[in-house]
Amino acid sequence: MTTHVTDLDLGFGGQRVVVPGHIGLFYSGSDDLGVLFDFLRGGLARPDEAVVVFGPQGAPSKFLEAFEKNLARDLGSEVADRKLVLFEGDTDPDAQLAKLIRAVTTLVEKGAGVVRVLALVAWDAPKWPVPEDFLWLESRLDAALASLPVALVCAYDVTSMPGPGLIYAGIESHKLVSIGGKVAPNALAVPAEAYMADRLLRLPWLAREASALEGRGARGVHACAFFISRDEEYATLLPLIREGIERGEAAFHIIDPKRRVDHIERLDRGGVDVEGLQSSRQLEIRDWHETYLVDGRFDPDRTTALLADVLSKWSGGVRLVADMSWALGRAPGVDALVEYEARFTESIRSYGDTVICTYDSARFAAATMLDILRAHPVVILGGYPQDNGLYTQPAALIHELRARDR
Repeated sequence: MTTHVTDLDLGFGGQRVVVPGHIGLFYSGSDDLGVLFDFLRGGLARPDEAVVVFGPQGAPSKFLEAFEKNLARDLGSEVADRKLVLFEGDTDPDAQLAKLIRAVTTLVEKGAGVVRVLALVAWDAPKWPVPEDFLWLESRLDAALASLPVALVCAYDVTSMPGPGLIYAGIESHKLVSIGGKVAPNALAVPAEAYMADRLLRLPWLAREASALEGRGARGVHACAFFISRDEEYATLLPLIREGIERGEAAFHIIDPKRRVDHIERLDRGGVDVEGLQSSRQLEIRDWHETYLVDGRFDPDRTTALLADVLSKWSGGVRLVADMSWALGRAPGVDALVEYEARFTESIRSYGDTVICTYDSARFAAATMLDILRAHPVVILGGYPQDNGLYTQPAALIHELRARDR
């Protein structure tokens, strides 16, 4: 009888996980496959382990070619002996889940004590469930694999994954995440039952009142908020805006100049007395060209000084909401966005205010969004603020960013 291990060396970063384990791993394209290779290499080297690789149409075979090149040898015998199993996904999520369970179960029956599974994640690709079905699949994997000796790594290429895929699948569906070869518990993971109700069925979360920043003791907070539609954005922001106004805080909004009329109309419909608050100077609305893009370029130091001036002028505190879609353009200086966000976290600690940076997750690249997420101590997902378990201290994040550019 095979003895199943309960603690597995992943093969990278000196990391071990309890089996069964389900990890969301983020990597950056075909030049950053080393961690994936290291994860599988251990399974091939040990007689009591086996390896499974699956993904969308063509992805497993392409990955096998890269893996063989890395190992400098052919893996045909391992494939023939079913030591290494490859299969393509299925557009039906139930069928894909059944394929995975069948592959793992078969290897266990043949004597494998542990099965290492690498899922080459895709989004809206051939031979892969459509996004909504894939989200369902990710949310069910923990339960489906609970009785099997499997270490499953879901590999997300942040250079090709869209923002919603990164947030709703990569981050919210995994209790463990790996960034840069380090595995850590993920405080942003959503339990499967809540995921079904709040994400997939979209029942209560768009309409419910957001958790109060006030109740979190969140003065002096720098938060990022991710949305996939304007309606979702305002369903979340309006309660936070009203809350700040009711507390006597100033409201300072930075918006797309093309959306000024729409923004004011949504505030009015949401119960904000725009005209009265502007008259009393408790509400100020500026556009990108008056803040981030003065003279048509982004200057981080100038922007930080400008916002510091704003935050210092209202004794009752300021609740600043900034639409960050200006960074999607090609203005000079925009490449400094992530470092600016990291540094701004440090500067805001000097003030007793709340700054919410809003990002359209359907438009920003996943790689950028992951860095943005790591630059903010608080994240607003699913309509409510929460401590960001992926937050990285500014000095460490900036060091990493600069190392990438060398």
